[in-house]
Amino acid sequence: GMVLKSSLSPSSSSLTCEEVTERGTQFANRLPELPPQCKRFYLIRHGQTDWNKQGLLQGGGYNIPLNDYGLGQAERASKELSGISLDVIASSHLKRAHQTADAVHKRQPQAKRLVFSNFGEMRFGDFEGKPLHGEDGN
Repeated sequence: GMVLKSSLSPSSSSLTCEEVTERGTQFANRLPELPPQCKRFYLIRHGQTDWNKQGLLQGGGYNIPLNDYGLGQAERASKELSGISLDVIASSHLKRAHQTADAVHKRQPQAKRLVFSNFGEMRFGDFEGKPLHGEDGN
């Protein structure tokens, strides 16, 4: 898992217009102002892995990285969030979450980058690597 934390209101950062997507800007502009001393959390899911694509159960027992499509998703998430100044970007130690958070952090270098093994996915034992919907797909 991954957590993004911001105590700042949406702002125009030092990014160029080409780097901030229109949808991301609209999202940032719709957020209400935060009262003093309040924090806002943004939760995003990691990008796609080969196991996601194949419909296999993926838990914390296997450290599956993002595939090319997942890396693209992480980059798009980074662009979408680039209009919001983040204070902290935290993820689990698992490659898929780590890679996604690193992509966001590339556009948010002012944010503190944290990694917590406690954020890792639960383990599913012998079920990991098996089809989510059974061997026959149902």
